[in-house]
Amino acid sequence: MKKILNKSNSIYSIVLFFILSSCAQQIPPDGGNKDEQAPKVIGEKPASGARNFGANNITINFDEYIQIKEARNIIISPKPKKKPIIQANGKKVLIDFIPNSLDSNTTYSISFTNAIADIHEGKLLNTHNYVLSTGNNLDSNSIQGKVIDALSQKNLIDVTIGLTDNTQYKDSSIYSKYISYITKSDSNGNFSLNNLPNKEFEIFAFIDINNNNEIDKEEKIGFLNENIKFLITSSSIVLKVFKPLEYEPDHLIDTIKQNERKYQFVIYQKEKANISILDRKISYTTQDIKGNNGYDTVNLYLSNYQDTSNQIFIYTLNNKTDTLKIHGKIKGKSKRIEENKISIIPQSKPNDSIIIRSTNPIQNIDYQLFTIKKDTLQIDSITWIKIDPFNYYLRYKFEPKYSYQIIVPDSSITSIYNQYNTRIAQIITPLKQESFGGLKIELPSKIPVNLLLEVLDQTETKNVIYSELINSKSYIIENITPGKYKIRLVKDINNNKKWDTGDYGKQMQPEKIKYIEQEINIKAYWDIEIILTENDLLIN
Repeated sequence: MKKILNKSNSIYSIVLFFILSSCAQQIPPDGGNKDEQAPKVIGEKPASGARNFGANNITINFDEYIQIKEARNIIISPKPKKKPIIQANGKKVLIDFIPNSLDSNTTYSISFTNAIADIHEGKLLNTHNYVLSTGNNLDSNSIQGKVIDALSQKNLIDVTIGLTDNTQYKDSSIYSKYISYITKSDSNGNFSLNNLPNKEFEIFAFIDINNNNEIDKEEKIGFLNENIKFLITSSSIVLKVFKPLEYEPDHLIDTIKQNERKYQFVIYQKEKANISILDRKISYTTQDIKGNNGYDTVNLYLSNYQDTSNQIFIYTLNNKTDTLKIHGKIKGKSKRIEENKISIIPQSKPNDSIIIRSTNPIQNIDYQLFTIKKDTLQIDSITWIKIDPFNYYLRYKFEPKYSYQIIVPDSSITSIYNQYNTRIAQIITPLKQESFGGLKIELPSKIPVNLLLEVLDQTETKNVIYSELINSKSYIIENITPGKYKIRLVKDINNNKKWDTGDYGKQMQPEKIKYIEQEINIKAYWDIEIILTENDLLIN
């Protein structure tokens, strides 16, 4: 027997199915508006400013759930004997001190600048300071200042500033200083140290690469020659951070025997040092190469063959000599004499000469074998000038409207090792004068002594295109590549025509620098004039 369904019941069942399905669907809740506010401190236990602090822990309450985003930015001054345990727990930061790690009758300051953030948006708490004293009083002295780069003069962010009260050891190494009070520079290079006692301090700034709150040899530093004396010092402090010299100039770092004919001497910032061979029967050629970060090299090439016996060299500096013995055996696998390579160096500026360059010293060069063509026409009236044993000028008035082909044929150049070159050919297109600009700098009648004038590439301050000790009222600089430049003035105390960094051991600050604010925009085929005033030449 067939069962007959009630039509109304069927409709009811279908509607109920859709209602239940709709109820079962999971819809994520609306997250609401984005939290743009940083966490706020709503309470502390004990309260900041507590005296006779004898507890082992501190609790700081916030208005929302928080995290410790940058633990290294939590700074305690002076440093406790043992580092406390600091952790986030819900809406709290808990600080647990190791028992007996705080000194008696001492004011401690805890800075949370850019260390605490909310757990959702990661919004940082810009600054918060907590102060306590283990004695009856809170120390109230403070100092403020700014940190700048000694060379670029730019404000420096996140630089560590530290105080040490071991002022009686001012002549000791900067790397042995124990830093008691510490803080960091803000986004404008400014800093402040508060709640300091009535003591005399040395102050330092250093770029703490490894975040160990200690000054290490590879780190840039800054210092003041005078100690901080409270109730006497009132002016704001400027700390100029610089890269210290790794060695004294002309310091011999290493000696290397490359092969039986080539020796290398690594000298830090070579200026006056000279290398020679004791045995006068041996002829040789030297080559100075400027290296990166002051590590210069002197290559010494022996012309006549030597056996593996020890060679004795003479290192001369300021009329003082030392002998250097380099063992005849080469460390590791014996190296052959390097292949001699010849290259053609084109012009870098209009009217420059073209250079023929050799990697090994040249013994003989046969100019007559060279082929030099202007388009297809052979040129014979060429002047050759020897710069040094490695470089020869090809002097000729090259015209920009022509292309020139230079062919150095096989065996036209012989090195001191009787090596012969292989053929090279190169097309040279001379540079046009119209593609470059010029600069004229006018100076006032009254010029300070020992003032170095430099013109720098605006995009790369290490690229000094012009440098001259000022002894005239007008300077003309030609053939400048179009672009933006700036003028830098250096108080060149030792008259060595370069900026010198500082030296803590000698209590010498970096030489003073001033950048002229006026931007110089060099355009092709255009000369511009800059007029400097007496006020421009004043360097504070």
